Amino acid sequence: MGKNPKSNPIVMTISSLYNFFSNIIIYQTMIGQPQNAVASEMGVNPFFLKDFAEAARFYPLKHATRIISILREIDLKSKGLGANQTDDSELLKEMVYKILNVDKTKVKVWFVVFRAAISAFRSQSFCFFWEKKQKGFPLKSGCNKW
Repeated sequence: MGKNPKSNPIVMTISSLYNFFSNIIIYQTMIGQPQNAVASEMGVNPFFLKDFAEAARFYPLKHATRIISILREIDLKSKGLGANQTDDSELLKEMVYKILNVDKTKVKVWFVVFRAAISAFRSQSFCFFWEKKQKGFPLKSGCNKW
């Protein structure tokens, strides 16, 4: 890793990757919609949609949702939950390994559920719910509609 961990903090890295893979998920769920609608939902210029189309070829919907789960797991570990006293460089190595081998690794107990109104796409925001299968208590964030 780099010599100065403050130049690329792990929280900023995770948030950038989360934004990228969330946009891939949005792109894949809106295939067949007008390009301007897809771009506005993603919050990017329509010029960049071809880059997301290429990325979507490498990361199908199943893999992109697993990667979101991996990012959440690493984010929790970076904050001290599930891995005490783990160095950020080790967490980054683990994250990169899991993302590159997403088709071979299994996500433990985290399951990502996102709401996409495929028929109408009236909802301008997607709801991500994180569900923990431990003790039967779901952890929800973001949307109050469900």
